[in-house]
Amino acid sequence: MPSPRFLVLILLLAALGVPGCNTSGGSTAPPPATRPTIDLTDPSTLPASVTIPLTRHRSYLFARGQVNGTNAGLMLLDTGSNLTLVDNGLANRLGLAVVGEGRTRGIAGTADFEFREVDSLALHGVAIPNQRIASLSMRKLTGGLGVSPGGLVGFNAFADHPFTLDYPGNTLTVYRRDAFTPPRGADRVELRSYRGLPAVVATLGGGQEVLLILDTGANNTVSLPRNVADWPRILATNTAGAGRARGVGGSIEIQNSWLRRLDVFGLRLADVAVTFEPQPLGLSSPHHAVGRIGSEILASFRLTFDMPNRMLYIEFVPDASHE
Repeated sequence: MPSPRFLVLILLLAALGVPGCNTSGGSTAPPPATRPTIDLTDPSTLPASVTIPLTRHRSYLFARGQVNGTNAGLMLLDTGSNLTLVDNGLANRLGLAVVGEGRTRGIAGTADFEFREVDSLALHGVAIPNQRIASLSMRKLTGGLGVSPGGLVGFNAFADHPFTLDYPGNTLTVYRRDAFTPPRGADRVELRSYRGLPAVVATLGGGQEVLLILDTGANNTVSLPRNVADWPRILATNTAGAGRARGVGGSIEIQNSWLRRLDVFGLRLADVAVTFEPQPLGLSSPHHAVGRIGSEILASFRLTFDMPNRMLYIEFVPDASHE
């Protein structure tokens, strides 16, 4: 999951709020799991649409999570991830059994994780798919900021349904497929699927096409593979700055600059900040260079994803990127 921050999260969390301590100093077992009345995996429970309130910090979107009926703190909504995960500490406190192992790859290497058994996973009382819940230390992904969210919800939790991420409204609305109608007046572009993640084709200033993953969990504008920096007529200036990005496996050196032009979502953007970073192993396409468009741009839009029909509906909202 490459990005300049790889899930850098800045949260004003006091605690995860997991119950379990009594006045005698002993611990009590977590309450029994309660099944939410709305379950995205059970069509019989779905109304025409259900709206989940979100908490926004900068350009990140979070929803209040519940694991097995217990408060799990704020969960990052990350369309640039195909994993849903909970923090190791939370998983251990809730006694979630380990049922397998896996490995994820990011811009700086790989990291091993565990799969945990979960009876129910919900966002604000709405159950989402929980067949494969990963467990990973969120502290490793926060860049040493000292706080960690309860977890992260990947794109595949909602991909089977049309859904809207409304940045200005701070809501996530999921639609029952037979009740969905495209938002009136919205522009639409073809939505590609790249390794299960949503992506669009964009054009750089020299006419070169790139494939950009829509990554609401990336705290940046655009990131591209390092070799793209050598393409003709794409940079607004030859001046660039160096930096480091933290990701799975450690940190890496990156190069910062500005794109002369970026055509995306039917808009022409000028002087767009860009980060050039190494291409992670396996993140490539025979037809396009693969990068990411992050929340610093996405936060200016209301985005409706209809992955089954390969369509993205775009509504530009002036000043939406500012809290």
